[in-house]
Amino acid sequence: MFKEVYDDNSIPMDVFRFHTISQIQAKESGEIVDMVGIIFQSSNPNEITARNGDKVFRKNLTLYDASLQVIDITLWGQSCKVNFEKNKMIIFKNLKVGQYLGKKCLVSISRTVVITKDFPMHVKEVREIAELLEEKSTRQEVEKKNNQRYLLLDLINMQPNLRKSERHYFEVTASIIHIQSDSLSTFYYLSCPRDNCLKKVVDISVDCWKCLNCHEITRTPKPRYTLNMMISDFSGSLWVNAFDSIGESILGHPASHLKHLRESERDDDKQELMRIMKNPTSKEFNMRLMMKHEEYKGREEWKGSILKISPLEYQDEAKKALQLLGSLELQ
Repeated sequence: MFKEVYDDNSIPMDVFRFHTISQIQAKESGEIVDMVGIIFQSSNPNEITARNGDKVFRKNLTLYDASLQVIDITLWGQSCKVNFEKNKMIIFKNLKVGQYLGKKCLVSISRTVVITKDFPMHVKEVREIAELLEEKSTRQEVEKKNNQRYLLLDLINMQPNLRKSERHYFEVTASIIHIQSDSLSTFYYLSCPRDNCLKKVVDISVDCWKCLNCHEITRTPKPRYTLNMMISDFSGSLWVNAFDSIGESILGHPASHLKHLRESERDDDKQELMRIMKNPTSKEFNMRLMMKHEEYKGREEWKGSILKISPLEYQDEAKKALQLLGSLELQ
């Protein structure tokens, strides 16, 4: 004999294990987390070709929470079809922790669930975000906190207090003053042509190279940038490195083209090489720098590398300055 049992609506159907952005920063890549936050930025979905040849949709979001920190989320496939609006609360269940350019990020997976309405207000973390959404000045505070840029002199003065065992990341605005390209400088290296390797190769015979990593033998090594340059702002200057894709963004040409110009005997090619190398100098860029401590032959030093670079858009910078001035309250 069967007895009908009614559902107990007081029992939550979904179980969430929410993590704040601060907690996510301490997570290892690959861990799965739930998150509730407010949409700070949302890009349009774009179709890309995956490595297996399939066409997939990708969309990027930026969220913030009560800590006023932001985190980037990359959505794939069906998750991109959800309507995301700025300044709206959203819940994600089952996001994978990743890392890009030294920053922790989140990525959707096949079992990711997106909730944009009917929020479980009985959950403490959800109520806190709902209350945060009511505060009109929150978005301006998030913009101020997460658009912090450092002077180069700040980076130099901070070095004695930085942890040597860690990598440190900074946003700066600076000009490129000089790129080493004389006859004694090596601004590219020959690398393994395999996409999953790209390590340095050494010549073992005429027109034949061997990869030091995967031991591949090749007759067509790929030139890759390893630029050494001085950047400067009004506070000071700093020597930094820029590797292949960043070097191509700065110079506007692949390393193979500059290798050809450098090896050419023609005067026109030599002048063209000088023109390309000088073209980005004295121009301002927004940069994301990574600083790490190295020891070589008993000498210790901090080395900087450019992870991301974009030309300074003066119109956008003026808008940001106006927004910042508008958010300041007169004392």
